[in-house]
Amino acid sequence: MLPGLVAAALMGGKSAVTPTIDYLQQTAGDSAASQTLTGVNIGAAHAKRIVAVAIYLRNSGGARTVSSCTIGGVAATVVNSPGPDLSMAIAYAAVPTGTTADIAITASGTLLAKRIATYRIIANSPTPSDSLTTVSTSPSLSLSNSAVGMFAVNNAAAANGNSLSSSSNITIDMSRTDTSSNRVSEAGRVNSIGSAFSMASSGGQSLSLIGVGWA
Repeated sequence: MLPGLVAAALMGGKSAVTPTIDYLQQTAGDSAASQTLTGVNIGAAHAKRIVAVAIYLRNSGGARTVSSCTIGGVAATVVNSPGPDLSMAIAYAAVPTGTTADIAITASGTLLAKRIATYRIIANSPTPSDSLTTVSTSPSLSLSNSAVGMFAVNNAAAANGNSLSSSSNITIDMSRTDTSSNRVSEAGRVNSIGSAFSMASSGGQSLSLIGVGWA
């Protein structure tokens, strides 16, 4: 059993759950810096449910980051992966009740577009057991303390014309391409959680990769 699961099983004498992660849907946003996406599907209620969103931001001529995010009125923790035109973020919060939620996103400036992918996670603690970021031409991460996890990746430098390849132990749920620069941003789930997962760019460009996992 993974160390994080052992700790969760023993914590306070509470019964542990088997962690799961389910991809639910994508929702398109607009170009406003602040927007509330209403009635987003967050799956079945559960006392130990975490709702996570991978957030894609597209801009022209300047990086954008997610300044804040709320999910069903609950302030989410945000992990940003800024890029020159395309940026990604992962935001997550414990939201035990309800089957839909309003998701409010505030970015650092106006955009050309935004989009989210929504996930329902069941875990023993809403605090991640892994939260990692790396920047490299061939970035690799290992969520070694987790049972389930997700990732997001985007270009870290202004270099045009690339496609992304990845290790076999991830599932890509959202892939967005900027048609003017051909830069790609992706997000999804990490499978075979005990193994490292990696990304690479066909043109050898620098990539920013983030991974968040729960036990």
